[in-house]
Amino acid sequence: MISGALIPEANHRPAKRLLTVKEAACYLAMAPKTLYNLAYARRIPTVRLGRSLRFDSKDLDDLIAANRRPA
Repeated sequence: MISGALIPEANHRPAKRLLTVKEAACYLAMAPKTLYNLAYARRIPTVRLGRSLRFDSKDLDDLIAANRRPA
C-alpha cells in the first residue's frame, strides 16, 4: 500500500523526489498503463536508473500546472 504522504493536496509535494510508476500514477490519479504511455510518447519527463523508470515529483507538479484549465 502506498503511504498517505503521496496523496496530492494544495501546495503539497510527495516526501520522496523520485517516484516509481505506481507511486506517480497514484499521485496523478491515473492508471500506471496511462503513465507508461505518456512516458513512451515522451509527453512526460522520466528518469532512468538502470532499467528502472522513475518520475521526478517536480516534473509531475509542472505537468499538473501546465494542464490546468481556468474555471
